Amino acid sequence: MKHMKLLILLALLSCNANKKLTKNDSTKMVITNCPDDGVCTFEVKKNSTLLYKKEKSTGNFYSEISESEKEIVLKLEYIRNEKPNVQDSGYRETIHLAINSDEIEQTINSITEDNAKLVFGRYCFCRGQTGDYKVNNGNLVIKKIKENSYNIKLTFKID
Repeated sequence: MKHMKLLILLALLSCNANKKLTKNDSTKMVITNCPDDGVCTFEVKKNSTLLYKKEKSTGNFYSEISESEKEIVLKLEYIRNEKPNVQDSGYRETIHLAINSDEIEQTINSITEDNAKLVFGRYCFCRGQTGDYKVNNGNLVIKKIKENSYNIKLTFKID
């Protein structure tokens, strides 16, 4: 009887869930050609841009997604499966790319802040190698296949 009351309560609570649509809705998909030891996702954030920021106390660089009417942000993320019984085995990499929504299909032979905003993030227990990195040295070819589907070839270097 206790289990039945719990199920009814959960059913009633779940009926009250509301989804709020915002101006910068996003679409998230799982990528199939990902390394076997993790999960890769691709997300399109419409009406968004990347802002470059510096933390006041340490001077460390980080990025933030904000609203924009002229840009979209493409987010690629790789999350490695955590190793059982190993503390601090979490590892994640992200790529945030903000481009002009009117010029989605393009080839950029030298990425600069003027033609694309690109941030590579590595988050792990890796001393001196974790955090966000602004990318100003790389090449990008992007083609839109269909709505929220892109073919992206990206090569870059960071310090």
